[in-house]
Amino acid sequence: MGSRERKKAAAAANSSHHNSKEFRASTSSSAVVNVESVERGFLINVFLERNSPGLLVRILEAFEKLGLGVLDADISCSDCFQLQAVGEENEGRKIIKAQVVKNAVKQAIKEWSESDGQA
Repeated sequence: MGSRERKKAAAAANSSHHNSKEFRASTSSSAVVNVESVERGFLINVFLERNSPGLLVRILEAFEKLGLGVLDADISCSDCFQLQAVGEENEGRKIIKAQVVKNAVKQAIKEWSESDGQA
């Protein structure tokens, strides 16, 4: 993904998916994960209503297993956990679908929750 495409994806993410108030309003006490395909990559939003030490590492490990690189990310971990990222498929890997990325993130959250004893 070139610089122009990256900026375009980040701008689209900021305008339509990075409105924190809108994103929070649609959540419940469980994690909310949204993944959308963009040209050669994904817009990824994750929200959890509580502070979640160690969760970011789990999610980044899931991205790595998929061969997904993070081009841009906004992360908040103070009172709640919120990740908004633009990810790109690494060269030479098979094409990933948005649902596969979403499932991998949900699995990472589940494993984090179980390992920390937080159901």
